[in-house]
Order: sequence, then structure tokens, then C-alpha cells
Amino acid sequence: MEKLWRVLPRLYYSTRKFLLIQSHKFGWMKGRFSILDYVYLNDGCIQREIRDEFSLDASSVSNFLTALEKEGMLQRKRNSQCTREVNVYITEKGKETQKRMNALYDEMEKIVFANFSSEAKEQCLDYLAQMDKNMMDYLTSDDKN
Repeated sequence: MEKLWRVLPRLYYSTRKFLLIQSHKFGWMKGRFSILDYVYLNDGCIQREIRDEFSLDASSVSNFLTALEKEGMLQRKRNSQCTREVNVYITEKGKETQKRMNALYDEMEKIVFANFSSEAKEQCLDYLAQMDKNMMDYLTSDDKN
């Protein structure tokens, strides 16, 4: 029987490799598509939320956002109510690129879930979401040893 700690990294790296190869056709560098997707779903979010979502340091997030801004995918604006915060917005060009990425995500899902029934796919995603929640709850609890 396979072990979770072996299967999950292999699945992560194989899906990431697929996305990198396919997104390279857009001229993208690694990691940026995840951030664009996050901003697409959370338009107007602040940089700290991106940092927390991806467990990145502030300078890495800033570098990614600068690159996406130069490509015209995102726009940063200082928050008028809280000048210490910078909100991040997706541009029309970013939305168009994200639509192309969504097609790649759909294609990847078809590959990953080939030979799964729709019920098995749904159950698998539910299990993975619960495992993620369990780990996040553990990591954010005060009971860690």
C-alpha cells in the first residue's frame, strides 16, 4: 500500500510540471500562475493575505507582484483607508490570462481523474480538502508539540 507522504509529493510535482510546461507557452515563469489565480478569486486582496496563503516571505510576494504588474496582469493600489495596506487587483489582461489557465486546470483535472467516476472524484476531493483542513488546524493550534 502506498504511503501518503510518498504519493502527495509525486502528485504535486507531476501536476506542477504539467502546469509549468503548458504555461510556458504563455511565457510564464514558475509560481506566478498560482498568485494570479488567487488574486482572480480574491480581487482587491492585500499583499499579506497572499503571503499567508502561499507561506511566502514579504519580499518574495513583492517580487512576484512586481513581475505580474510589469506584465500588465495585476495592479497594486495603496488602500485609502489604511495607508499601510496595499490592495492587489487583477487587470483585464490578467483576467484573460486566467481564463486560459483555467482551461489548463480543467485539462489537468481530466488527466488526474481519468478512470474515476464523478462520485469517486468528488469523494477524493472531499477527502483531500479534509486532510488539508486537518493539517491547517494542527499547524495553527497552540497544542503542537
